[in-house]
Amino acid sequence: MTFAELIDAADADGAAALREILRLAHAASPEAEEGVSYGVDALLHQGRAVIGIGTNAKGYALFPFSGSVMSMVADDLNGWRVTKGSVGFDGAKPLPSAVVERIIGLRLAEIAQRK
Repeated sequence: MTFAELIDAADADGAAALREILRLAHAASPEAEEGVSYGVDALLHQGRAVIGIGTNAKGYALFPFSGSVMSMVADDLNGWRVTKGSVGFDGAKPLPSAVVERIIGLRLAEIAQRK
């Protein structure tokens, strides 16, 4: 499922939350391209996954494809469904833009260091 299909299938609040995440990601990495990483729809920067978004039984999950990024932002995500590799959210409780920006920035920095 592409991001467009994911947004089309979402309710109004979910679609707004998804659009905001993608807007923030494209603002941080305008050249990012849509692709798939580990079976998850992702935005790729220089061929590496920056973030991915998938659906789950409770809504959506944001994947930064980095356990270290998740550990750095875990304290900012009290009240959300956090695992070692993702954070769950839904349209009624979207992720804060500042946290999404931080996740994206940290992941882009990791990618830059791995060159």
